[in-house]
Amino acid sequence: MDLAALTDRFEIDDLITRYATAVDSRDWELFRSCFVDDATIDYTTAGGVAGTVTDIADWLEQTLTAFTLSVHYVSNREVTLEGDAARGWLAYYNPNTLADGSVLMSGGHYRDEYVRTAGGWRFAKRATEGNWLKHLP
Repeated sequence: MDLAALTDRFEIDDLITRYATAVDSRDWELFRSCFVDDATIDYTTAGGVAGTVTDIADWLEQTLTAFTLSVHYVSNREVTLEGDAARGWLAYYNPNTLADGSVLMSGGHYRDEYVRTAGGWRFAKRATEGNWLKHLP
């Protein structure tokens, strides 16, 4: 792997982390900045919705009010570079604390498509798959 490929991998890794930080900190401007304008997002296999970046940001903003804390752990990152595009398959684990102290945990995989822009790497597509959900009192 050459230096340019390593740099691309680090920048995509930073993008993935920035996405998780945006969702967990409820920073919807940061969330939107992770995607190209015409990106599509599909969280339906995780019980969510599919739509545009604005649709999903609005849905997350409403939905996540049920949680006092949420954390996204993203691991097992498989990224394939294809010039100015890339594909990723990542595992995630997402514990969320509810107001009553119970925990709603979910996990699964993200299937991603990334694109290099003038502002750096961005998501062109993100979808969840192979998800599980567990509520602990």
